[in-house]
Amino acid sequence: MKRPHREETDLLTLMGLHAAEGSAAGIAIAALLVLLNAGGVKNLMLATGEPYVALIFFLLSFASIVATLDVAVAVMSIASKE
Repeated sequence: MKRPHREETDLLTLMGLHAAEGSAAGIAIAALLVLLNAGGVKNLMLATGEPYVALIFFLLSFASIVATLDVAVAVMSIASKE
C-alpha cells in the first residue's frame, strides 16, 4: 500500500478540520434557533410525538449543510493561495 504524499495528507487534514468546524458551527446555529424559538421551531418540535427525533434531524441537517459549505470554501481558497 502506497503512503499518501505530504500534499494529499495536508489537503485531507484541511478538509477534515473545516468539516469539523462547520459541523460545530451548524449545530450552534441550529441550537440557537431552537432556543430562541425562531419561526416557532421549538413549538413545532414540542408538538410532535417525538421531539428529540425532530431535534436530532434539525441539528444534523444544519451540521451537514454548514460543514459542506465550510469545506467548499476551504477548497476554493486553495486555488487563490497558489
